[in-house]
Amino acid sequence: MKKKLLYIEGKFEEAINFHEQALQIRRKYYSSDHPHIANSLRNIGDIFHKKDRYDEAFVYFQEALTILEKYYKSFHPDIAKCMSSIGYYFREQRNYDKSLESHQRSLTIYEKCYPTDHVSIALTLNDIADSLGRQDKNNEALNVHCRALQMHKKFIQYDHIDMSKYFCTLGHIYSGQGHYDMAFESYQQSLAVLKKSFFSGHIDIICLLHNIGVVLNILEKFDDAMIFHRQALTMEEEYYPSFQAKIAQTFIWIGHVLRNQEKYEEALYHYKQALVMQKSYYPLGHVNIAFTLQNIGAILSEQGKYDEALEFYQQATIVLEKHGLHNRCDIAFNLMGFGNILCNQEKLDEAIDYYQRALQIQKDYYDHSDHPNLADTINNIGNLLCQKLDEAIDYYQRALQIQKDYYDHSDHPNLADTINNIGNLLCRQKKYDEAMKFYKEALRIQEKNYPNGHIKIAITLNNIGHVLMNQTKYDESLDYYQQAYSILVKLGSYYPLDQLQIAFNLSYISDVLHLQKKYQEAVEYQQRALSIREKCLPSTHKQIITSCIKISRSLCSQKKYIDALEFQQRALSIEEKIEPINHTNIVDRLCEIGKNFFDQEKYDEALEFFQQALTIIETSDPFNHGYNATLLNSIGKILKQQQKYDEALTFKNRALKIRETHFPSNHQHIASILNDISIIFHEQNKHDEALDCT
Repeated sequence: MKKKLLYIEGKFEEAINFHEQALQIRRKYYSSDHPHIANSLRNIGDIFHKKDRYDEAFVYFQEALTILEKYYKSFHPDIAKCMSSIGYYFREQRNYDKSLESHQRSLTIYEKCYPTDHVSIALTLNDIADSLGRQDKNNEALNVHCRALQMHKKFIQYDHIDMSKYFCTLGHIYSGQGHYDMAFESYQQSLAVLKKSFFSGHIDIICLLHNIGVVLNILEKFDDAMIFHRQALTMEEEYYPSFQAKIAQTFIWIGHVLRNQEKYEEALYHYKQALVMQKSYYPLGHVNIAFTLQNIGAILSEQGKYDEALEFYQQATIVLEKHGLHNRCDIAFNLMGFGNILCNQEKLDEAIDYYQRALQIQKDYYDHSDHPNLADTINNIGNLLCQKLDEAIDYYQRALQIQKDYYDHSDHPNLADTINNIGNLLCRQKKYDEAMKFYKEALRIQEKNYPNGHIKIAITLNNIGHVLMNQTKYDESLDYYQQAYSILVKLGSYYPLDQLQIAFNLSYISDVLHLQKKYQEAVEYQQRALSIREKCLPSTHKQIITSCIKISRSLCSQKKYIDALEFQQRALSIEEKIEPINHTNIVDRLCEIGKNFFDQEKYDEALEFFQQALTIIETSDPFNHGYNATLLNSIGKILKQQQKYDEALTFKNRALKIRETHFPSNHQHIASILNDISIIFHEQNKHDEALDCT
């Protein structure tokens, strides 16, 4: 009784001492193969398991099982209990197939030893449901769980300690199905039961706090998630300071929240602290070390530190090859990490190779071809193939079919993501009516799953707005953009990622207003977008350039050239800081300023900027014939306005020569230049030459 009380109180060091004393006493009075000795061994193993000393725990479980199977020639409940403990071991090792097998063996024994509705059978069914859920077989898991719960309700009250296990397992299943609000409720129910039976710092209560924190993080309730994780951390540091592996995992969960808040340096600090603890706790290595290395690599990649990121993924590969071979999907996930970094480096062919290797591992690992992880990988390949539109759509369609089969054609939110991807590709192909069908289907699924609003709904509304804008249905487009904006504001998030989404939305509204020739309103919305971007982004970020360009465009349309020039010069200044001196973006900015001066009839200033642009193109990209011809034509136009007709003709003829090389003789670009040349000849009173150009 004392040992059990210590266990309930979370005093595992004292509990293990009592169990070891009991084992020594029993060894004196019983033969080495007596079941009492086996039970002591299993109890010690359970304590080591709670302390995350899984390999040590497994040794005790195996020794206990050997004794029990030798002593009991047939089935016995003690063997079933030991098999359950072994099932928990395999679960923590992420070897879910063996975990499920162990629990099923345990169930077989209980069913032979007890009546069909015995409480031990119910608890074992719950363990089986948990294993199925971890294999992403959520519908099957839910059926088994319901069967277990109905059996157990016959024997225990709603607030019995065992009910916490059922609520917790149900939370895992709901989370696997993407029903995070329901998962949150189940975890809360489990926590309430535990608090009635255990002291406030019990290890199981800490586990529930983390489960709740993880779900809140997924729901983007970052402050709430952080409260739960930090509450758990305080308990761990007070009651279990030697449980460094658990504390390390808490640092990782806190790191995840910080990462989602785009607080990358803080997240990186927590991941690195976790890594130090894990290496100390597992001196021979452990698969969890690989996962932490991956987290660090992912952060570095998001910071643009690709070479450093690759180094951490390489380290993770070494650890996985030694400690993670029983779960090949961990290796596949690592390959995906390499692919993501290479994608960010625009090494697309190499990235696809890594994704394909990951996909093959996943196909070999899963015994059913409709696992959602396959769909995720196929979606990534589709994202990379966006330049090859038909091929990309084929991958997205494959991913969608896998998801439909896996989720029993239900409206799981993951389907909406893939449907949106297909819509995006169709939109790029200008198949707007088809794209609209996919976007509206995605919206239907999202509104069903997120009745209180979600950033993904706003993104889909924006996608519909894009289609309508491209179809010149500006009023309808504006309505969808406004709906998206209302959702984003209602969500009330002040994190940079969500604020930037609001900035995008304001920019979309500005684009429509510009097309409707409501230029001043367009400027006002774009300035609001710029204000958000200035608060959330570095001063040299490309999104700031985009806002400056769009504001200047709307100002120029109002003939507010001086105001526009301020934004154009700011955009040029940023481009010159972040791009090579010969980059085409700088050429674009020079041309915009040149056109501004031209529209103000300040031809000398205009000529200076266009000539700078031409010098860059002729030096860095002489074979960019389209750009060359455009710049030559623009300079010729300025010289004509300055009545420098001979110089103007020189530039116009150079532009004409390029156009005639690359376009048919009846092309409008050629006709336009010939018309300009004809006008210049008329200005020079060379009417015959002018006539030849018509």
